[in-house]
Parts: sequence; C-alpha cells; structure tokens
Amino acid sequence: MHNKQRELFYGVIDEYFKNKSSIRKTAKKFNLHYQTVYKWLKYFKKFKTQPLFKPWNRSPKYIENFVIKYKEKYPWLTLEQTRRVLLKKKIKITSRGIWNIWKRYGYSGFDRLNICNDFTEFIIPSQETKLKLEDAERLFNDGKMKESAIILNSLPPLPKNELVLKLPEKLLNTRRKIERLTMEFGKIPLSEYIKKAKILYKKSIKNEWNYSALRIGMALLVALSWLGNPEEQKRWTEKIEKSLPDNDRKAKDLMPIRFTLLISKCHTLVQMLKLTEAFRLARHCYHLVSQHKSPFYEFLYDLAVQFIDLEDYNTAEKLLLKSLEGIDEQRKKRLKTLLAIYVHLLRCDKNTALKLINEAEIYDWAKDAQLSRFRSLFALIEGRPSEAFILAQNALNASKGAGLLTDINNAYLAMASAYMCFGEEEKAKSLLANLKKFLKKRNMKRQLLITNILLQKIPQNKEFFKLSTIKLAWVLKNRGYMGAYQFAVRKGILFYFYRYLFFYPDFVQKRIAKNKPTYLPKAILRLPIFNTKTDVYHINLLGKITIFRNQRYHKFHLSPKDSAILLFIITRINEPEKSLNLNELYENFWSKSKNPARIFSHSLVRIKRALKIPAHYLEIKRQNGESYLINQNIYFTTDYQEFGQTLARAKALERAGEWGIARKEYLRAFKLFRGEPFKKNFDNWSVDMRFKILTQLETEAINFAKSCLEHGNKNDARKILQKVLKIIPDSQEVKGLLDGLMVG
Repeated sequence: MHNKQRELFYGVIDEYFKNKSSIRKTAKKFNLHYQTVYKWLKYFKKFKTQPLFKPWNRSPKYIENFVIKYKEKYPWLTLEQTRRVLLKKKIKITSRGIWNIWKRYGYSGFDRLNICNDFTEFIIPSQETKLKLEDAERLFNDGKMKESAIILNSLPPLPKNELVLKLPEKLLNTRRKIERLTMEFGKIPLSEYIKKAKILYKKSIKNEWNYSALRIGMALLVALSWLGNPEEQKRWTEKIEKSLPDNDRKAKDLMPIRFTLLISKCHTLVQMLKLTEAFRLARHCYHLVSQHKSPFYEFLYDLAVQFIDLEDYNTAEKLLLKSLEGIDEQRKKRLKTLLAIYVHLLRCDKNTALKLINEAEIYDWAKDAQLSRFRSLFALIEGRPSEAFILAQNALNASKGAGLLTDINNAYLAMASAYMCFGEEEKAKSLLANLKKFLKKRNMKRQLLITNILLQKIPQNKEFFKLSTIKLAWVLKNRGYMGAYQFAVRKGILFYFYRYLFFYPDFVQKRIAKNKPTYLPKAILRLPIFNTKTDVYHINLLGKITIFRNQRYHKFHLSPKDSAILLFIITRINEPEKSLNLNELYENFWSKSKNPARIFSHSLVRIKRALKIPAHYLEIKRQNGESYLINQNIYFTTDYQEFGQTLARAKALERAGEWGIARKEYLRAFKLFRGEPFKKNFDNWSVDMRFKILTQLETEAINFAKSCLEHGNKNDARKILQKVLKIIPDSQEVKGLLDGLMVG
C-alpha cells in the first residue's frame, strides 16, 4: 500500500515539474483533489521528499499522542490497563489499536530473535518508516543535512542505522540522540559515553519519558560494568530499579530491561563479594532465558559474561557456544575474544586460543589494551617473562577510560608474576604492595583477594571459595599439588594454577627434588624460579654500566666497544630460544671490515668470560647461509626496561586519578637514572639509543614537572628537573622550566 502511494506521489511530482503542468490539470489526470496536489507540491518544494502517508484505519493523532505519552510515563502498564485508563478519559480504542500504536513507536512487537539490552537491535520499523528513512538518506547524500534531519526527527523509533551516526548530533532531537547513544558504544571513549548517557537520562526523567529513561539506563549500566567501579554501578542499578514497581512483570515488553537490571545487580554483587546472592541471581537469569521457546541469543551472550564473572567458565562456554547460533557476525567476533581468553587461554589451550583471537574483534577503545593484555598472559604460560613485561606495559599505555582500572590491576599482576619467574621476589612483593594500596582505595575487593593470595595470605571465608580461583589457592595449600592440579583442570583454570606456582615455588621444587611429575610445560620448568641452572643477568645501563648475576652484584671489565656489543645483543635476544641475525651486528660495528665474523668471535669470547657465561649458553649457528647468535639458556633484563614499565604504571595511575600512587612510581622511574647512558660508545646504534633515551627522559621529566605543578608540588618538580639537567645540560626547555620554578 505504501509503495502504491509512493508511486502516486512521485508520479504527480513528475507530471507537474517535467511536463510543466498546472495543479488543476495534474489533479484531474490522477483523479485527486487539487488541494491534495497543492499540499504535496508545497511539501516536496520544502523537503524534496514525500509526506508521511497515514493509513485510513489509523487512530487520530491526539489518541496516538495520548497513548505514547502514557506509555512513556508509565512503562509498566499492560494493554488492558491502558485501555481502561483511556476509557475513563472517554477515549474508546481496542487493545489491538493500542498495541498497533505501541508497535509503531517501538514499545512492543519486537523481533524476538534479536532481544538484547540495545532496543535499536530489536524494534521493527513500519513500512512507512522505512520509506521515510530512505528519503532522509537520499537527502543526506545530496548534501541536504538539515532537511534530512527534519525528516529523521519526525519518525517513530528507528532500528540501528548509519544515518543517525552520520548527521551532526546538534541536528538530532532527543529521541534520535538516545538511539545514537546506543550505537556509539565501543566507538567513543567510555567516559564520554557515560557522561552523555547520564545527561540524556536526567533529561528524559525531567520530561517524564520514563520508558526512554529505562532504555538509556540499560546502556549506562552496560557501560558502567566496563568501568570497574562497583559502588557507582550499584547506585545506578538501584536508582533505575526504583523507577519500576514490583508488579511490572506483567508488562512483557519490559523483559529486556528487567533482565539487564538483573545482570547488572549480579555483576555488582560479584565485585562486592556477595557471592551466594550473585550465584542465586545468575541461576534465576538462566531460568528466565531458558524458559522461552525461541532462545534470546543476545541475553545468552550477556549471561555467559556473567558466568565468566562468577568464574564458572564451563557454564560460560556452553552459553557462548549456544549464543553463537543466533547472534550477528560482529557479535560472533567479539564472542571469540571471550572464548579465547576465558576458556582456552585459562585452560592453557594455546593453539585454539591463538586461532580464536586472530578471528576475534574487540571494541575500538579496548582493542589495543585487551590484545596486549591477552598476549602478556600468553607470554607468561609460554615461559617468556621479558615479553610479558613489554606486553603488560603496552596494555597500560593503550588503556584509556575503558577498563583502565582493570588494566592497571592486570598489568601489576603480570609484572609481579614476571619478576617471580626471574626469582626476584622482593620486586614482585613491592609491586603487589603498591597494587594493594590502589585496590583498597578503589574498593576493588575481588582483585584484592587475588593480590593477598599472591602475598601468601589465603582467605578462610568459605563464601569466597565459590570463586574457583580463590578455592584453588586453598586447595593448593591444604590438599597439596595434585589436588590443586586436578581441581584446576576440572574448573578450566590451569593458567591460575601456573601463576600461583610462581609465587609458591616450593611446591614445584619439592616435586622435582623427589623426581615426581609436575605436569608443567617445559617452557615453565626452564624458568629461573624452578631451574637453578638458568642464569638471569640484570644490566643497569642508565649511567655507568653495572651488572647483577642472579641478583648478586657481578664485578666485570669490558672495553666500551665490547660493552656496546653486549648491550646490542641483550636488546635483541633477552630470552632463551631467541636469535639474532649477525649481519645486523656486523653492519653496525664493523661495516667496513673484511672479516667481521672473526672480530665478533673474539669479542663474544671476552663477553662470556667477563660475565661468566657458559660457552653453550650463547652459540653461533649457521642457517640458510646466514649466521645467527642463539640464546640457549639466559634471561637478560635492564633498568631501561624497568624505566619504561614504571612510567607506564605511573601514567595509568595518573589517568585513573591516583596522583599520590602515581607520583611515587614517577619518582621510582627517575631514580633509575644515574648518569648519561652509552657515554663512551660512538657506534651508530649506541648514538641512536643515547639520543632516544635522553629525549624520552627529557620529555617525561618535563611532563612530570608540569603534573607536579598542577598538584601544587614544586619540590618534586625542582628535584627531578635538576637531576635531568645534570644528565642533559644542554636542554633549554628543562632550563626554562627550572628557572621559572626558582623565580616562583
């Protein structure tokens, strides 16, 4: 019917403009009243599109407006309740008529296969709405944005569409802004998203658009679940829940809102360690989605995330695989991220985890941080702690608003675990102690439990044992190695088993001493914490070079050039099984020599002798006509790496508003500098490295000084700038900033 009206309308327009006909002649040709043709022409001249045709059997506009206003104000009203209210107002309309209005305006008649917490996914537009949306898109493509926005703003609720995102937000009315908000999730910074959601929520409540406020509230709760602030999530969940009466369950169209509220409550309960109630609520949610003939695939996905939160990874996997049957392709890619990290990585099924993560897709604002975090965890179970350091640092640098608190926690844990892999217990415990201060301040109770476990404090509260990672620690202490191993396999948390062993190495060492199987990968057994034959060299290069071998000061003597060669090597092959193509080294140090291999061979002998490295730990091998230096059994770390890691933690803490803890991390980072690095080395690589490090030092010192001034701390700013000026005396910017401080 709408297509016929559309053809008639554009037939009239073509007749009038193309054939230069009059209004009366055009009306006569199409058997229309001339006033109708006049109105159509006037509308087309203004908007370049057709008016919205109204079906003959549609309720009058004043009745529609009343029904919409009442549904917005009282979202929980059923069809029968609404009909009775209207009858008291002397408005006669059938329940079917009310339902038709609700459907047209997105309050009912949903696409059941796409029910989720985003209403733009499941409302079904009418044919006339689709046609008008096409007209609005055509006008936008013609560059007529205002005209396009006028048509768009005149329509009932719209499903997900790109035009709402393309048009400037200032041209959209409030209803379009609400739809735009749901579509922006994952595309704009989380802090900005939450701020916009709160503004729209308050505006809707003020206008008594309570139904719309509930929909905004759902978007807000989903966003808050990423923020890692259980107190704020609890406050908003309770606030939204209070706007619904206890008897709202009869209103079936509110099912998506009720379910999302329950999921939000469950998430908050887990973070606050009210686990018995959280599990009860999760099972209730499971019952809600499983009792329907048509599965709510999107809610199965959300419920799977909640069971991940509860550390019931086996149930989560079942729900994720079930939801794969009905969700869209983009959602499937995000689902694969969950399967990769929380199912296969935790089981230490590395091949499947890598395959899935390569097929996965992550929200833009979380992508770099989450991928780096995943790879950092992966590096730990692969026995590559140096790489875990770098990736945890990358995750912190990439993390902004979304998941920042979680990323800070995970990075600290990853770095502490890496230190334990090297056997550096003091540094690991120092990191965990700093993390505890942060977690306590942020009231992150669940994360605090894990931190305490790694600090040898296993909780005794049996309610906490509902979380499998907490119970694993108790089983390890009270039932021994094999009991913990079997529990970890059964619960799909082998990764946590391995991590705990880094902090409880005696369990592994005793089994090795008794020649009992550990069931650990060879890469983990090779780590210094378990293998005393593996050497760890920590080299301080931010000043005069000093070396620590297995955490003990190592006295050595090397020429400046041999020292430069050593530093070149350790930046390339800092872990076992890594290799260096020697052509890179030859090109830098002996580009004009006819026999660089022979010169390097002598240099390598001197380096091994000075550092007491066994001959077979660093070997030269030939492959495909090329020579490679292979690291067989040594771990190298440097204070420059430590500088980068400490700075990453400091900056992340500063972004999170934790200046007090961040300041201490900054000071710890600058303390690592003892002078000018590579001072006596003049090969190309050393010169480049010196310039890179000093430029970074200068930049970070200036930024730190400015942050100090913002927080009214001149002493620290002056102290660091003076130190940097001793190392970089030619820095005009540092001089200028320091002079300003002295005058102040």
